[in-house]
Amino acid sequence: MRLLTCLAAGLTLAACVNNPTRLKALDHTYNLTETANNPAFSRLAAFFDEAAFGHDDVLMRSEVKSYDRVLTRWDLPLRITIGGVVSKTVEKKVRERLEYFQSLTGVRLVWEGRDAKRYNVKIVLSATNGIRQRASHDTACFANTRQSSGRITSATIFLPYDRERLLNDCLDHELMHAFGFGGHSHRMNSALSYMHNLGRLTAWDEIMLRTLYSPALKTGIHRQDAWPVLQSLLSDEINRLTAGSAPMPDLGPEYWAVFADETPFTYKAKGIPALPRLVLSTRADNSEQVQTRATFAPADGNPRAEVTLASGDSLKEQWSEVSKRWRHIARGVSTLDSPQERTTGDTSLIFKIVRSYGRDCVVFARSGNSAGRFFRGYHCERDGLSADKVPDLLSGLRERPAPTAGS
Repeated sequence: MRLLTCLAAGLTLAACVNNPTRLKALDHTYNLTETANNPAFSRLAAFFDEAAFGHDDVLMRSEVKSYDRVLTRWDLPLRITIGGVVSKTVEKKVRERLEYFQSLTGVRLVWEGRDAKRYNVKIVLSATNGIRQRASHDTACFANTRQSSGRITSATIFLPYDRERLLNDCLDHELMHAFGFGGHSHRMNSALSYMHNLGRLTAWDEIMLRTLYSPALKTGIHRQDAWPVLQSLLSDEINRLTAGSAPMPDLGPEYWAVFADETPFTYKAKGIPALPRLVLSTRADNSEQVQTRATFAPADGNPRAEVTLASGDSLKEQWSEVSKRWRHIARGVSTLDSPQERTTGDTSLIFKIVRSYGRDCVVFARSGNSAGRFFRGYHCERDGLSADKVPDLLSGLRERPAPTAGS
């Protein structure tokens, strides 16, 4: 039996991947011509490809082999048990979401009760810290699935019971993984994307689920063989959306992968790997200005840094942006009131040291090496950080020529 196991995290950027090398990416069979009446089609096709076939190596642009890319989904009824610390409210919420997924996919659900011995889907409600001990320090939830020749045979989903907001953010995300989407894609608004930070299924997610479980597709079909059928199914879904008077659902910003060694900046600091683990670019505010976000971390996750290189008008504008990002990551554990400001030569810096999940983190916005360019992000480590060391730490951020923008 071929085993597929993936830690699918709601709050981590690279839970399912290894450190990358610059290898051959998936061929872009979805790079289809858009028309004025159908601007969403290529993004939707890319979204399905990366989520259903790519797993996370497509985001890393790692080498993939075509025979590994098969359509994965359930053919069996889901026999579900719930374990751990489960309140009636949480159990009701989980049941409601599973029944909604059933309405989209047609998969039969069988409720086996709490802590049942006979099941193929187990949902475990655990404390957030317990989940982090199982996975990684910044993981709030994850799903493991097993499959054979594209047929999912079992799934286990770990969800936090002690933080309602995290549970709400995680539930649909992990159910999408458990229903067959092994990867993450950030091409459009989606609960599957940790870049868009949406807790519930979007209209695009619903299209994805209906398409994955369409009778026109066969479980285990090879990616290359599936695409002629997928093109028709996705086109029909787009046509259905545009046929009515209702506006097209919001696409959201599009993020595409960048080769690790083509990242438009480097970060040299103690413990930081030479290559980032994950690099995604987007066009800021639908303009031609490209901003790139990279995550740096060794295998043990210490230290860990997330850095965005962006264009802008002011350092305070960048501090506002990174503050929004930190509020999502820290979930209220730490605040960024009263930051410090430093200027050394041509470099200006705003930063705040905070304690988050057992680590010292410096959240920062710093001027770049060229006019109108800025770095923003955070750097966390177990060993502790002091304010006097921050300017030297962040001096390791340097721009280099950006890769050609594209998908």
